[in-house]
Amino acid sequence: MSLDGKLNGQPNQRTMLTGTQAFQSSQQLRYSQQAILIGEHTLMIDDPELTVRTVTPDYPPIKIILVNQADSLSLSEKIFQSATPVWLLTRKKSTRQWPEFVQVFQSAEWTPHQIMKLLGEKGIQSLMVEGGSRVQAAFAAANLIDQIWLYLAPLVLGGGGLPAVLGLANSTIQQFHLTQVQRLGKDLLITARRN
Repeated sequence: MSLDGKLNGQPNQRTMLTGTQAFQSSQQLRYSQQAILIGEHTLMIDDPELTVRTVTPDYPPIKIILVNQADSLSLSEKIFQSATPVWLLTRKKSTRQWPEFVQVFQSAEWTPHQIMKLLGEKGIQSLMVEGGSRVQAAFAAANLIDQIWLYLAPLVLGGGGLPAVLGLANSTIQQFHLTQVQRLGKDLLITARRN
């Protein structure tokens, strides 16, 4: 995020904030996780691959996408271009035929606790909530964040950019302690763990 806590410069537009070293670090972070979660808005704006691009993992992280209606997605999206596991958590029932590497789970409401219950049932023990700001806010409000990796770019975006965490308020102030501050080229990686 930027120094003023934004994820992008303009609404509904992807903004590249950090440099090469931060990118390499984020790929190592992905490599260490069993699953990566994003919301539908991040999927639509960023069209991410959600793959580990610096190495080829024996067990690539599962790409988990929260969507309102899975059947509205296009198979041309980058998340479907490699045959690594994709889980679609959809509110509306899917009637579509999906590639073998795609699993669809339907629930009227996917809360963070429901997501964690599903992951526990499937044996997934580590989840990286990569975006977007509303998904991150929901996990924070549910008190389900154990560790934060914050990539901070020396930019001030101002204006109508999207805050890093936007949406549900926490019921209590959650305390974290800094475990590391690392310089990555022009950027910083700040790591914090729950107290």
